[in-house]
Amino acid sequence: MPIHVSQPRPSVTLVTLDNPAKRNALSRADLAELGRLWERLDSDPGCRAIVLTGAGEKGFCSGADIGGDLSAAEETARIVNDALLKTRTFSKPIIAAINGDCAGGGVELLLATDIRVAAPHARFGLPEVKWSIYPFGGATV
Repeated sequence: MPIHVSQPRPSVTLVTLDNPAKRNALSRADLAELGRLWERLDSDPGCRAIVLTGAGEKGFCSGADIGGDLSAAEETARIVNDALLKTRTFSKPIIAAINGDCAGGGVELLLATDIRVAAPHARFGLPEVKWSIYPFGGATV
């Protein structure tokens, strides 16, 4: 899934998760790309704030793309932690514009944001707990 980056206004960076067919689910490669993007934006003097959203009207982020590599390897944990900003301090505010369903890893991603604004039709959940799987990014209900 591509992650689109644009600058709609001076000093504001818009990050759009763009996989609306899967409600913006994140593959392992997407998570790695997101981790690298946070590092780049944190050091970019032209970026003073970030707006994070999902493409389409049905989903902000449905979490992990379960059709991809979801191995529990140590490398996967590092990639997820970098994408969810669990291992570093981020110096710029991140505003989440939640435009639909937000589940699993999408909720975990919200924990890294500073301000969350949700559309009236947005829904939130951690479906992995139904299968006795602990939320990987540290969220609890």
